[in-house]
Amino acid sequence: MNLLSLFQIELIKTSRRAAYWVAAGVFTLFAVLLLTVILRVTDGVNINNQRVGLELPQSWSQMLGMFKQFSTIYLPITVIILAASEFTFKTARQNVIDGLSKEAFFTSKVILVLYSALTYFFIFFITVLIFGYIGTEKKENAEALIRASEWQLFGMYFIVLVGYGAIALFFAFVTRSSGSGLAFALLYTLIIENLLGLAMGLSDTLKSFVKYLPTKVLDELLNPLRYDNDKLTTLKENIEKAKEAGQTIPDQVMQMLPANETPQALVLALLYIAALLGATYLIFKRRDL
Repeated sequence: MNLLSLFQIELIKTSRRAAYWVAAGVFTLFAVLLLTVILRVTDGVNINNQRVGLELPQSWSQMLGMFKQFSTIYLPITVIILAASEFTFKTARQNVIDGLSKEAFFTSKVILVLYSALTYFFIFFITVLIFGYIGTEKKENAEALIRASEWQLFGMYFIVLVGYGAIALFFAFVTRSSGSGLAFALLYTLIIENLLGLAMGLSDTLKSFVKYLPTKVLDELLNPLRYDNDKLTTLKENIEKAKEAGQTIPDQVMQMLPANETPQALVLALLYIAALLGATYLIFKRRDL
């Protein structure tokens, strides 16, 4: 069965699930309320003769940082509920009995991850673009609402969403239960990796490897300084000057720097996604339906 047919099958399944529309609807409502509050609170506010608030293109990275915190929770919830229910309601088994191979069924769930990631990406993009356009002061010869650096950031954001979706799919297939899958996925992404990072940070040998943990690699892709050479260069120059003057550099400042080069971070993120999907497929293939 070709990819288009699998996409159509998955689209029909998803479009008939209330959970998908409820999750996407609640996330959209949250986005609208959040952006409305930001617009109202910062309307007409100036600091040092500069407007603050929802001003595009300057606010894209800040808004993306806010939305990332929530979309990486909503997306796993969506993927796990839709994927794990295939086992709960025995539809996965029925699909294979009806002639769909295990490989085709698994591919359809990867497609689910991809278009769920697209759903949450477009909710972010469209709502921020609309509210940002409203909040941006109109000037002659003004910058475009989206610069080249933002397009790079958007591409990375989509990869990050796919990465969190792959983590969710892994737990959905391992537990085959929506409740257990959600519990393990959120426990891992919100607590376990952070505790592991803290524990590794206590060791001089291991602390340099904290940045290579899966969610750390994914989150680091969204460091906006990666895509703004001017700001990154200025920050590095200020750090060097402070070091030459014998000043202590606060950890908060050092943490602003990208933990690794962008190509390396991107390759690591893609490898993690491939490894998660590969492990999920092997677990699925070796277990009875």
